[in-house]
Amino acid sequence: MLAAAANIGPQAARTAAIVALLLHTGLRVGELVGADVEQFGHYRNHRVLRFTVKGGGPHLVALPAPVTRRLDAYLAGRPDVTESRVPVPAGQAGARPRRPLMATASGARVDRGAVWRLLRRLATTAKIPVKMSPHVLRHTCATLARDAGARLKDVQERLGHADARTTRRYDHGGKRLDRAPARTLAAYLTAAGDEHSPESAEAEAP
Repeated sequence: MLAAAANIGPQAARTAAIVALLLHTGLRVGELVGADVEQFGHYRNHRVLRFTVKGGGPHLVALPAPVTRRLDAYLAGRPDVTESRVPVPAGQAGARPRRPLMATASGARVDRGAVWRLLRRLATTAKIPVKMSPHVLRHTCATLARDAGARLKDVQERLGHADARTTRRYDHGGKRLDRAPARTLAAYLTAAGDEHSPESAEAEAP
């Protein structure tokens, strides 16, 4: 998907940024298309997207290098982002509208339908036999993060699930089978059996 995104159409940079954001962070499509350029910034030593979660609390989404590299490349080609402008507090004379993080060629906000169509076209180009959608990439993000060793609690927090049981539904990759209690128990019993085997006793005899 990432390789296909970098080589498709005049909006290749935007497409690559969209796919990287959805795959690496598990953003909901509504969060992606609703985000503004002003939400993209720094916090301590991290590049982040800032969101206001339900209830008004702040939430930061850490963006890894593969995401920021593609996002920076996309925004570098946006005149509305690269042009110099003096910040003016919202509501005051001279303040400009917030700029969508993902914009169309005319500057309008990319909508959900456009993202769905884009991902399906990319999946076809990349010969991925899946009915692709933003939720499939969100699911993939969670599964691969768990396979890579991310804690269930951290994945749960990133996806915004109130209940860990919801997150566990995404946790069905190969590593989950490796962590299966039956495998752990079998390894333990095998090791215990080896300790009490005749061969082990002979090896320990003086």
